[in-house]
Amino acid sequence: MGLAALRCSTRRAIATLLCALSWTLAPLQAGAQAPADVALESREASPLPDAPRGYETAADARATWIYPRAARSEVQELRDVLPELRREIGAALGAVDTAPLSLRVATGPEALQMLAPADAPPPGYASGVAYPARGLILLSLTAPESGERPAMESLLRHELAHVALHRRVRGASVPRWFTEGLAVQLAGGQNLARIRALWGASSGDHLLPLSQLSRSFPSRAFEVNVAYAQSASLVGYLMRRPDGRESLSAAFDEMAQGAAFDDAIEHAYGMDLGALEAHWRADLQERYHSWPLAFGGGSVWLLAILMLVVGFFRKRRREKIKLAHWAEEERALDSALSAVDLRLLQTLPPPPRADASVPSVEHEGQRHTLH
Repeated sequence: MGLAALRCSTRRAIATLLCALSWTLAPLQAGAQAPADVALESREASPLPDAPRGYETAADARATWIYPRAARSEVQELRDVLPELRREIGAALGAVDTAPLSLRVATGPEALQMLAPADAPPPGYASGVAYPARGLILLSLTAPESGERPAMESLLRHELAHVALHRRVRGASVPRWFTEGLAVQLAGGQNLARIRALWGASSGDHLLPLSQLSRSFPSRAFEVNVAYAQSASLVGYLMRRPDGRESLSAAFDEMAQGAAFDDAIEHAYGMDLGALEAHWRADLQERYHSWPLAFGGGSVWLLAILMLVVGFFRKRRREKIKLAHWAEEERALDSALSAVDLRLLQTLPPPPRADASVPSVEHEGQRHTLH
């Protein structure tokens, strides 16, 4: 076995070991948490509760907002960006949604429950909820577990994507993996926890079958992260393919005319979902196979390796800087010494000339002083 092949084999073996450890520790990692957003179904006839005390209403031609009076300035920022967000999402879907929206902003998870339809209350983990058939979006100003302020614009993007897709395909049935993956993509891609989950699942051969995700999402926290990460990655792959967005738009057009999701995708891309999934998995393996991205709180020794590598390059960089500094000092010193030598030479008296009064003789072309 050649040296190059040995090195390659060694790197793959280390990567495989890291993958196994990462998958084993993944459920213990802090990033393995349920998502903060969800799309729910609600009967349009189900009444919406009145706004609680301290809330106010603002409306224009395309959106009606209900929100806490104390959050007026923050909601105004969302109101200002809403038209642009709808245009951006519409550009990705091939048609801009201009139908009216109803948006309700709550101070926190408990208030979110009070603003929701009675027949479809939001889950306790959700900071944002979309009811696509009703054109209704709920947003919470406080995350359920941390109590921190969510990234409100990203949250709004995610929920808008659910509503816009539903309207784009005229209510046709779309698998959950696609709706969630598209919403994640249009909200700004994947976060670190989902990238780590996807790397661990891909490297450890624990990706969930697409047929399973088409039926339902898993309930365990880490598997939920894998499901969301897979969904976003696969939708991103479909969008990145040659003419990917045009192909998706064509599929949406077919679905709006009554075609099933699987058939519309096959017609648009020239291959069925099984083949597309296989191509995506191969692309994923190529990108995630050889370098461990899934560092977590439990992977102490992985972090130690990273620190050693970073420390090594930092040391080399410091040494290069030091050597360059020394070389610069040496050049400056040489220049200073040369200047001093020149000044000394300029101040020294000229060498003594021979005294004409001292007798001398010339012999064989040379003059000699007599003493």
